[in-house]
Order: sequence, then structure tokens, then C-alpha cells
Amino acid sequence: MLSGPRHFAATDGRELTVGGVRWRYTRLGSGPPVLRLTGGLRRAALGFAFLEQLAAHNTVGAPDYPPVRSFADLDTGLSAILRAEGIDRCDLGQAGHAAVLLEPGAYMQWVEQALA
Repeated sequence: MLSGPRHFAATDGRELTVGGVRWRYTRLGSGPPVLRLTGGLRRAALGFAFLEQLAAHNTVGAPDYPPVRSFADLDTGLSAILRAEGIDRCDLGQAGHAAVLLEPGAYMQWVEQALA
């Protein structure tokens, strides 16, 4: 059951260390960029089938969630991923409890200021 997500993470997975925190994320596809925030399981690769479909027409970045202590820490990591991938604007997609953790409009305003 986990062979698909494991293969997907091994093929498309990337890592970035920010402030001593290791961020794992997936980047795939090409086209208009989409940052896809995963749900409660905190692992992007568990949604690999959907991410592959989304990547047919988009550049998709999908982070795993490491343990961080604040919204500012979350923002620092997500913003670092976007910068590392050369993305200065993107659409935001979310699944599950990501809608509760991050109100998309507020987060995108925060990102635009952080990347400016």
C-alpha cells in the first residue's frame, strides 16, 4: 500500500534545511506554479496520485510538515522552499486540515511580503 508514496517521494522528493529544521517536499511538473498544502497526515507523498494529475499542467510544490513551534516557523520554511525553487508567485491549494491551519488569503499575503 505504501509502495506508491515511497517511490513518489524517492523520485520527486527534495530536502532543504531552514533554521536547523529539515523540510522535505515534492516538486514536479511544469507550468503555472501551485503550492499544495497537505492535510492531517503531514506527508505530501500520500497524495501522490492527485499531485501527479495536478503536475500534468502545473509546477507543483508540496511540503511535508516538520515539527515547528509557530506560524512564523511554518512561514519561514514554506517561503524558503518557494525561494529555493525560484517561485515568486503561485496559487495555493490545500487538503484536509490545512484549511484550518492556514487561511489561504492571509498566508498568500504573508508570502508576498516575505518574498518581496
